[in-house]
Amino acid sequence: MGDGVCKMFLVGFCPASLLKKVEHVEPCRLLHSIALREELEKHPQADKHRRDYEDALLRKLEGLCAEADARASREKRKCRPAETVVKLPEHLKIKAQAYEEARNERVAEAEAKGRAGDIEGSKMAMRSAEQAQRDIDGIRGAHTSEFPGESVCKACGVRFLNGSAPVRNNERMKDKEGEIWEEDHMASKGHKGYVQLRQKLAEMRQARREAQERPRAPSAAKDRREAETRSRSRRREKEKGGEKK
Repeated sequence: MGDGVCKMFLVGFCPASLLKKVEHVEPCRLLHSIALREELEKHPQADKHRRDYEDALLRKLEGLCAEADARASREKRKCRPAETVVKLPEHLKIKAQAYEEARNERVAEAEAKGRAGDIEGSKMAMRSAEQAQRDIDGIRGAHTSEFPGESVCKACGVRFLNGSAPVRNNERMKDKEGEIWEEDHMASKGHKGYVQLRQKLAEMRQARREAQERPRAPSAAKDRREAETRSRSRRREKEKGGEKK
């Protein structure tokens, strides 16, 4: 087969063609031809070429999977855990602090009036304290978000946000730049391509192991040599028998 032909495609598939959407994988610019795949089967040295091309495919798959494993190891160290994030503008921090001070004062006032026997005054002070707490909760709630945490894909080593993108008013909220959600990643062509690569790699390794464990059948040439050796031995035995007579 010529130099412009993708040999890996002839014995299975081209890994680069499965990972077209993956930035760090160099695209394959060689010819992918089903007709040439059929021609290979008819070639007088088909077995030799197939072994050579399969070796190249195996090395390519091992290289891509090793790169993905190394990437996964790096990305795992960057993963953020799930957490509640509160981001208050400076002016709201000051306002929330004022409500907190007012709440503490009203609680202290309610306790003091309660000890003095002013039950009604104590209740009024406690209601004021509860209102101050609601004001604090309202400010914090409007500026609180739940970070879902991050994980790394075992197949391709990509770090993503756990779960799916949040929806508000039946509309998906806009993703931030560089943000990838687990649901979107698992449905991507890049992820599915890596899954297929690993499945093919596992199949090829299994086939190699089985071939190595399978007892080799004696070759025709070896059979002929052994038959000739036996024939010569028999002739010598007959000659020796003739001499004795």
